[in-house]
Amino acid sequence: MDILRPATLSDIPFLWYLRNRPYVREVSRNSAPISWEEHVEWALPVVLGLTEKRLFVVETSGIPAGQLRFDMLGGGKAEVSAAILQEFQGRGLAKKALKEGMRKMKRQKVSEILATIHRDNTASQGLFEKLGFQKNARQKGPWLEYAVLMR
Repeated sequence: MDILRPATLSDIPFLWYLRNRPYVREVSRNSAPISWEEHVEWALPVVLGLTEKRLFVVETSGIPAGQLRFDMLGGGKAEVSAAILQEFQGRGLAKKALKEGMRKMKRQKVSEILATIHRDNTASQGLFEKLGFQKNARQKGPWLEYAVLMR
Protein backbone atom coordinates (compact mmCIF):
# COMPACT_ATOMS: atom_id res chain seq x y z
CA MET A 1 0.00 0.00 0.00
CA ASP A 2 1.31 3.45 -0.96
CA ILE A 3 0.77 6.59 1.08
CA LEU A 4 1.62 10.28 1.01
CA ARG A 5 1.92 11.69 4.51
CA PRO A 6 3.23 14.91 6.05
CA ALA A 7 6.92 14.71 6.96
CA THR A 8 7.74 14.56 10.67
CA LEU A 9 10.86 15.15 12.75
CA SER A 10 11.72 11.45 12.51
CA ASP A 11 11.86 11.75 8.69
CA ILE A 12 14.70 14.28 8.71
CA PRO A 13 17.50 11.65 8.40
CA PHE A 14 15.72 9.90 5.51
CA LEU A 15 15.12 13.19 3.69
CA TRP A 16 18.82 14.09 4.07
CA TYR A 17 19.84 10.70 2.70
CA LEU A 18 17.47 11.08 -0.27
CA ARG A 19 18.56 14.66 -1.02
CA ASN A 20 22.22 13.61 -1.17
CA ARG A 21 21.79 10.69 -3.59
CA PRO A 22 23.90 11.55 -6.68
CA TYR A 23 20.99 10.89 -9.08
CA VAL A 24 18.82 13.33 -7.09
CA ARG A 25 21.52 15.99 -6.89
CA GLU A 26 22.29 15.90 -10.62
CA VAL A 27 18.75 17.06 -11.50
CA SER A 28 18.39 19.50 -8.57
CA ARG A 29 18.81 23.25 -8.90
CA ASN A 30 21.37 23.04 -6.10
CA SER A 31 23.48 20.05 -7.10
CA ALA A 32 26.03 20.34 -4.26
CA PRO A 33 25.94 17.84 -1.40
CA ILE A 34 24.09 19.18 1.65
CA SER A 35 25.71 18.85 5.07
CA TRP A 36 23.72 17.41 7.96
CA GLU A 37 23.79 20.79 9.72
CA GLU A 38 22.49 22.65 6.64
CA HIS A 39 19.78 20.06 6.18
CA VAL A 40 18.56 20.20 9.77
CA GLU A 41 18.56 24.01 9.68
CA TRP A 42 16.34 23.87 6.57
CA ALA A 43 14.16 20.89 7.52
CA LEU A 44 13.25 21.71 11.13
CA PRO A 45 11.11 24.77 10.39
CA VAL A 46 9.55 22.98 7.40
CA VAL A 47 8.40 19.89 9.30
CA LEU A 48 7.25 22.07 12.21
CA GLY A 49 4.98 24.01 9.83
CA LEU A 50 6.79 27.33 10.28
CA THR A 51 7.35 27.98 6.56
CA GLU A 52 5.32 28.21 3.38
CA LYS A 53 6.48 24.73 2.35
CA ARG A 54 4.40 21.56 2.53
CA LEU A 55 6.67 18.52 2.76
CA PHE A 56 5.40 14.96 2.36
CA VAL A 57 7.02 11.56 2.57
CA VAL A 58 6.09 8.98 -0.04
CA GLU A 59 5.80 5.52 1.48
CA THR A 60 5.23 2.09 0.03
CA SER A 61 4.43 -0.82 2.35
CA GLY A 62 5.48 1.36 5.30
CA ILE A 63 8.94 2.09 3.83
CA PRO A 64 9.96 5.68 3.02
CA ALA A 65 10.57 5.79 -0.73
CA GLY A 66 10.59 9.49 -1.62
CA GLN A 67 9.45 13.01 -0.93
CA LEU A 68 7.09 15.54 -2.42
CA ARG A 69 7.34 19.23 -1.56
CA PHE A 70 5.14 22.17 -2.41
CA ASP A 71 6.49 25.69 -1.96
CA MET A 72 3.53 28.01 -1.52
CA LEU A 73 4.19 31.09 -3.68
CA GLY A 74 1.10 33.13 -2.89
CA GLY A 75 -1.60 34.20 -5.30
CA GLY A 76 -2.93 30.63 -5.46
CA LYS A 77 0.35 29.25 -6.83
CA ALA A 78 2.69 26.55 -5.57
CA GLU A 79 5.87 25.02 -6.96
CA VAL A 80 6.32 21.25 -6.66
CA SER A 81 9.49 19.25 -6.20
CA ALA A 82 9.72 15.46 -6.02
CA ALA A 83 12.32 12.74 -5.54
CA ILE A 84 11.99 8.97 -5.35
CA LEU A 85 14.74 6.57 -4.27
CA GLN A 86 16.18 4.81 -7.30
CA GLU A 87 15.18 1.36 -6.04
CA PHE A 88 11.52 2.45 -6.04
CA GLN A 89 11.49 4.20 -9.42
CA GLY A 90 9.53 2.78 -12.34
CA ARG A 91 6.64 1.52 -10.20
CA GLY A 92 4.23 4.41 -10.68
CA LEU A 93 4.87 5.65 -7.15
CA ALA A 94 5.77 9.20 -8.20
CA LYS A 95 2.63 9.46 -10.31
CA LYS A 96 0.40 8.32 -7.43
CA ALA A 97 2.14 10.67 -4.99
CA LEU A 98 1.92 13.64 -7.32
CA LYS A 99 -1.77 13.04 -8.05
CA GLU A 100 -2.51 12.84 -4.32
CA GLY A 101 -0.36 15.91 -3.66
CA MET A 102 -2.27 17.84 -6.33
CA ARG A 103 -5.55 16.89 -4.61
CA LYS A 104 -4.17 18.14 -1.29
CA MET A 105 -3.09 21.43 -2.85
CA LYS A 106 -6.48 21.91 -4.48
CA ARG A 107 -8.08 21.58 -1.03
CA GLN A 108 -5.71 24.33 0.12
CA LYS A 109 -7.06 26.61 -2.64
CA VAL A 110 -4.00 26.30 -4.90
CA SER A 111 -5.12 27.13 -8.43
CA GLU A 112 -1.83 26.61 -10.30
CA ILE A 113 1.12 24.30 -9.69
CA LEU A 114 4.50 25.00 -11.25
CA ALA A 115 7.41 22.62 -11.77
CA THR A 116 10.98 23.33 -12.85
CA ILE A 117 12.54 20.24 -14.42
CA HIS A 118 16.07 19.68 -15.71
CA ARG A 119 16.09 19.20 -19.49
CA ASP A 120 17.94 15.87 -19.07
CA ASN A 121 15.28 14.52 -16.68
CA THR A 122 13.02 13.07 -19.36
CA ALA A 123 11.30 10.68 -16.92
CA SER A 124 10.03 13.61 -14.84
CA GLN A 125 9.04 15.56 -17.94
CA GLY A 126 6.92 12.62 -19.12
CA LEU A 127 5.37 12.16 -15.68
CA PHE A 128 4.34 15.79 -15.35
CA GLU A 129 3.00 15.89 -18.91
CA LYS A 130 0.86 12.79 -18.23
CA LEU A 131 -0.67 14.65 -15.28
CA GLY A 132 -1.64 17.64 -17.40
CA PHE A 133 1.35 19.94 -16.90
CA GLN A 134 2.15 22.09 -19.92
CA LYS A 135 5.69 23.13 -20.82
CA ASN A 136 6.10 26.91 -20.90
CA ALA A 137 7.93 28.47 -23.83
CA ARG A 138 10.64 30.05 -21.72
CA GLN A 139 13.69 28.16 -20.55
CA LYS A 140 16.22 29.13 -17.89
CA GLY A 141 19.50 27.50 -18.90
CA PRO A 142 19.07 23.75 -18.46
CA TRP A 143 15.66 24.18 -16.77
CA LEU A 144 12.24 23.69 -18.32
CA GLU A 145 9.21 25.30 -16.73
CA TYR A 146 5.91 23.44 -16.48
CA ALA A 147 2.55 24.51 -15.10
CA VAL A 148 -0.91 23.06 -14.56
CA LEU A 149 -4.13 24.86 -13.70
CA MET A 150 -6.12 23.10 -11.00
CA ARG A 151 -9.76 22.49 -11.92
